[in-house]
Amino acid sequence: MNTQRKNAITGYLVRKIRRITFSVFFILYFFQGILAQAPQWVPGTPSVASTGPTTITLNHGIDRVGTVYIIVFNFNNTTVYTSASVRSQAIAGVNYPRVATAIIPITSGNVNSILPAILDVTQSLRLYTIFIVAENSTGTLQATPVRLTATTLACPQIEILTGWSQPKICITESPTATFNVVILDPANSGILKGTEWTIDWGDGASASYTSVADNDIPPLALRRHTYTSVEDCNYVFSNSIRNPCGETRSVQYVAVVHGRDIPSDGDGELRIVDNATNSSVIQVCEGTQTVITLRDNSTWNCQNPVLPGGLLAVPNNDPRNIEWLYGRDPSGGTQNTITGTVLVGGLSAPQTSGRINPVPYGPSSLSQPITIPASARAGQFFRVYLKNWNKCNWADPDFVSTYVDIVVIAAPPAPTAPSRTVCFGADRTLSVTSTPVGTITWYR
Repeated sequence: MNTQRKNAITGYLVRKIRRITFSVFFILYFFQGILAQAPQWVPGTPSVASTGPTTITLNHGIDRVGTVYIIVFNFNNTTVYTSASVRSQAIAGVNYPRVATAIIPITSGNVNSILPAILDVTQSLRLYTIFIVAENSTGTLQATPVRLTATTLACPQIEILTGWSQPKICITESPTATFNVVILDPANSGILKGTEWTIDWGDGASASYTSVADNDIPPLALRRHTYTSVEDCNYVFSNSIRNPCGETRSVQYVAVVHGRDIPSDGDGELRIVDNATNSSVIQVCEGTQTVITLRDNSTWNCQNPVLPGGLLAVPNNDPRNIEWLYGRDPSGGTQNTITGTVLVGGLSAPQTSGRINPVPYGPSSLSQPITIPASARAGQFFRVYLKNWNKCNWADPDFVSTYVDIVVIAAPPAPTAPSRTVCFGADRTLSVTSTPVGTITWYR
């Protein structure tokens, strides 16, 4: 290849390289120019789309990938901010009176779209000032931010329906109550995002909840409770609601926890006493025929509950049944060691009354007269059972019971009372010479 041809080829290659280099630099310069350009707002944005009592909804959109920065003040703010200042304040976050901020990335899929931004504020019927600015993906900001104003709506009253359901009220059936909440008109319920709920079940259990959106109510797990305490038989359930702009609503219901007439279920207790002495310790002397009448002196469950604030208490006044068992236990075993025949209402023991309604109604009915014979010896006993049913143990096998023993003891020595003749004007004091046991009666 001669020199002239080589020079021609070399010149061609140089020109080609120059053209390619120029094209690359032109393309780079062109795209650099595009990248350096600040975003443009989509027509019609930014603008206030709507307001609620504690929300402001903005429409915004830009023509390229980038970021939108928003700051909100709770007054008519006429300060002239630079775009950089708006961005830095949005990054810094809320700092009163800057009450809301937002940083919104715009991805390729959202370019040239109108997008909503919901801003949470704290006061109803309040004028707010909003500043909004956008930057492109390389951080180039728009020249100036946009200033908008918006006034929030009046705070709505809380308008919901609530109710109380408690299918079971006996402690033996794990009484579970549900606080029911129904929103009939979502547009006017007053349940706004940020609404605070407090729930107090009255037995020491409580719960709290904050609505995460408008018309959001506490989940069922927080509105349902099983009562296990028998410290009281009526509990006051309380619910208070406060929405973020200050409207409130409160309601109370009565939870009922009834039980059998025994201490493990509440304030009930079965007790048998001697009708004559009102004592549950019943002793008779050997060698003496004695007639004893017993009395049901029980305390029935939840007879006089008291609630505060004029709430209507719910006593456990449903019917009771009882049964007296004389000289035998509920399983049919003999409970009588007395020598001789014990009579129950004139009939030989053992005896039962059968399941009956107490007469007179209440925990005060009397047993049949029980005659302990003179043949009874010290240390022997005659046992009487009282079985009891109420609505919480109404089935025959579910009775609760108590018993009392009539115990025979050795007769104390008779007191020595010496005969005396007392003259008028003389000392009239009479005395015995042994320690008396029981009651000593003087006659004249």
